[in-house]
Amino acid sequence: MAQPSFDRRRVNGPEESFPPVYADDEVQESLLKDGKRRDGRTLSELRPIFLTTGLITQANGSAYIETGNTKIAVAVYGPRQLKNTQYSETGRLNVEVKFAPFSSIKRRTPLKDVEDRAIGQLVHQSLLPAIQLHLFPKSSIDVFVTIIENDGIEGCVASASMAASTALADAGIEMQGMVVACSAVSASLEQLYVVDVAPEYPYRH
Repeated sequence: MAQPSFDRRRVNGPEESFPPVYADDEVQESLLKDGKRRDGRTLSELRPIFLTTGLITQANGSAYIETGNTKIAVAVYGPRQLKNTQYSETGRLNVEVKFAPFSSIKRRTPLKDVEDRAIGQLVHQSLLPAIQLHLFPKSSIDVFVTIIENDGIEGCVASASMAASTALADAGIEMQGMVVACSAVSASLEQLYVVDVAPEYPYRH
C-alpha cells in the first residue's frame, strides 16, 4: 500500500511560501508626489464607486459594485424557513464568497480555499450587527458574493460588505442601517494614513 505524501496527524503548511516584502522609504517617496498618489488621488480620497441593484432577477435582492478594478456581484435569497432544525428565536445569516476563475492574474481553481472563507467571515461580521435577525425566527438569509475581478483583498472585503448591505436592502430585509466599509493602512513614512489602497502601493500595515 502506498504511503500518503503528507502526515495527516499534523497541520500541513502550503506547498510554497514567500517572505513578506516591504517597501523602503525611497520607494514610498516615489509613490507620493505633491501629497498625491500615482493615480492623482490624495491620501484620503476614495476611488470612484459604481453601485446598482437588480442585477440578478432570480434572487430576492442583488447588487453590483465597481471600485477601481474591483468588480463584485451579490445575490441574496431569503428569508427562508429552516427545516429539520431546532427552533431558534433569531434567524441565521450565511455568507458565501466565491472568486471567479478569471478574477485574478493567476487563474483560480473553482474549489473553495482559505481566502474565500476568510473574506466570507469578515463580510459576515460587518453585516451581522446591521440585520434585525430577531424578526426572522427559524429562518435563514443566504448571501452569495461573487468576485468577478480582484483588485486587492482589502478592497474586496470593503466592496463586498457594501454590495451585500445594498442587496439585503433590495431584498426588503429589515436592517438597522446600511453598512459602509473602507480599507486603510498606516504607512511607515511620516506616519501617513492611506485609505482605499490599491495593490500597486506597497505600504506597510
